[in-house]
Amino acid sequence: MSLRRIRLPNKPLVISSLGDSVYIGDAHGFAYEMKPPYISRTVILQSSGPISALAVGKDVYYGNWDGDVGVVGGKKINLGGEIVKCMLIHGDRIYVSVGLMVYGLSLGLDIECSYEVKHKVLCMSAFQGSVYCGMGVSFLSRIHDEFEIIGRSLHDTSIFCICGEYTGSADGRVLRQDYCDLDNAEEIYKGNNWIRSIYNQYLFSDGRNVMADVDGLKGNGSCGVKPIYSHEEDVLGVIKVGGTVISIGLDYCYCVFEIAPGLSPEEEMEIAELMNE
Repeated sequence: MSLRRIRLPNKPLVISSLGDSVYIGDAHGFAYEMKPPYISRTVILQSSGPISALAVGKDVYYGNWDGDVGVVGGKKINLGGEIVKCMLIHGDRIYVSVGLMVYGLSLGLDIECSYEVKHKVLCMSAFQGSVYCGMGVSFLSRIHDEFEIIGRSLHDTSIFCICGEYTGSADGRVLRQDYCDLDNAEEIYKGNNWIRSIYNQYLFSDGRNVMADVDGLKGNGSCGVKPIYSHEEDVLGVIKVGGTVISIGLDYCYCVFEIAPGLSPEEEMEIAELMNE
């Protein structure tokens, strides 16, 4: 296992991936694309405001602090002057949270539906054919034809991240939700810091720490969740691409952590030299 720490010119705010491509949006409105081994990046967009959300499918969609939602290299629309909190592609629709509204857009960015909500939606995840949402209080909601509040979760405060049935909160806990009965939620982790990002039950952030069950990530059973490395400031996002964990933090860095055998830096340089001959 190896760790690389790469400093960025601007503060990274959001990270997403599709296949082996990784995308980062930053506080100066730049979006980057990275390919293995994730040590260099290509600017694919400069937005008018900080990029706060990314959703990747056949195209790369972004949202910013100005309420803009756009396609990299294509159309852009504005959904009001508030920050785009999160976005999710689900089927042939993109769901976007802006202020106290949730919009359902076509892949061509036409508004197909909209829902006014009582509390801001901070995160979204597809699960069992529906879209589940964590909110700015401890409530959970669901989008399936319509928007409905499921109820108050067992979290003590805002739900910052969600992946399927797993949720992370500012209360420092990761819960496995029972969406049929929220009182049956199971606490799978309890820390002392905000849980800002969750990839799955085996990989999430806890303040400055990236927490992982490495055996679980490899599909080799479970050895328990523990810190595998840390940023100097809070982690804002963590993902896994193949055998690689990549995270972004408020310390202006992204980290690349190999959990599966990979090439050494010397081997990568040798390959690069051979390709350039």
